[in-house]
Amino acid sequence: MFVLVIAVYSFIGLVEILPLLHEGRKKDVYLFLLFFIPAFVMSFLLSVGVEFPKPEYMIQKIVEGIIFNVIIYQ
Repeated sequence: MFVLVIAVYSFIGLVEILPLLHEGRKKDVYLFLLFFIPAFVMSFLLSVGVEFPKPEYMIQKIVEGIIFNVIIYQ
């Protein structure tokens, strides 16, 4: 499965980055890579079986903190 992820991301990278480089739009390439590389790394890790922590606990604590502060200060 990870070979498929590498192949697809390589194809998308070539299709998207090469025209930008030929047009001289280096800032756009940097912005594209800013999102593309983390997406590739996460997809690759998921394809080899790495599990990421779920964000629901942190979101719950943030919401509880906001609600708690609003109730106390009113």
